[in-house]
Amino acid sequence: MPISPKDRVTWIRLLRTDVEDFNREWGQLPAPQGIDLTGADLRGADLKGVELVGANLAGANLEGCQLDQASLSRADLTRARLRGANLFATLAEGADFTEADLSEANIEVANLNESTVERARLDRATIDASSVQRLKGARASFAGATLEKLAFLGCKLSEADFEGATLDNVEFWDTELARAKFTGATARGLTFERSDLTGVNLGELRGDEPTFVGENTGVGVRLRARSVAEEHLYMALHPCACGHPVAPGSLGHSLWFEGNDNISVFQGKCAGCQRTLRLEFAVPADAPQPPRLGGAAPSQIIDPGEFYLESDRAILRGDVARAIACLEEILKFIPPGGGEVPASAFTGRGAEVRSKSPLRFERELLEARLGAYHTP
Repeated sequence: MPISPKDRVTWIRLLRTDVEDFNREWGQLPAPQGIDLTGADLRGADLKGVELVGANLAGANLEGCQLDQASLSRADLTRARLRGANLFATLAEGADFTEADLSEANIEVANLNESTVERARLDRATIDASSVQRLKGARASFAGATLEKLAFLGCKLSEADFEGATLDNVEFWDTELARAKFTGATARGLTFERSDLTGVNLGELRGDEPTFVGENTGVGVRLRARSVAEEHLYMALHPCACGHPVAPGSLGHSLWFEGNDNISVFQGKCAGCQRTLRLEFAVPADAPQPPRLGGAAPSQIIDPGEFYLESDRAILRGDVARAIACLEEILKFIPPGGGEVPASAFTGRGAEVRSKSPLRFERELLEARLGAYHTP
């Protein structure tokens, strides 16, 4: 006689004592997901190969369970306790692990596609060579976890915590990682491709420098430089946050083409503080050659005050051509018919330069100085 779907005691006893018999009885039910296994205490049970597709295991205690080759697809495991559980080759596609505790779990060659781990704890867990496509894991904690040979594709991991985790050959493709934490994480072969890294600080990432492919949102704004010379000048004018200068030759460089632009990316470690740095520029393919810094339009990345400082420094080192080019750039900020550079053109350090002597940015004085530099 078939076991009643409401006979919780018998179902739980079978799970603990005879998985094959459980699977056979489970398979005879017209709707096995109707069995209520919420809160079941299955600590330490050997559930290898168990069939729990669509099961309701919300709040169940599965600590230390052997779930190798188990079928948990579409199962409800919200707030379940799976600390130290083994999930080797487990099928958990579409399963719901919301707020579950998977700390110290061993998850290897498992299928977690389209599953949910939002606000779940995977601290110190090992996730190796598993399928994690379209995983939903906002605010999940992977603190101290070991993640190996994983490709997070189309996942939602905003505010996830990877603090102290090991990321070995891990790729994030088209994944939402806004405000995720990577403090103290160790990376080897870490790749971000077309992912959202808004608010993410990779400066404290240890190990190898991550690789960035395509346009990743939030890694750093793509700066529109009008020439390679302006690109390099921007880097010279904007040191690392620690104050150490950033030179193009001190960072790795990659270049690719998008439409009419050359996309130029510099990335590497700051020589002063080992912070991870990344600067991305879009430079027109027909950009002017040195000493010119740009065309007729004013710069979008260097303000008039910064050009003024660079002009002074250029004169001191005897580079008259650069000093002239910088003064010409300042004049481009003056509107047609205007007599001075408008205050709205200045930002940050450039605004400080103007505040000390606004008169130096009047057209008449700029042109007089320019004429003096042109005079042999």
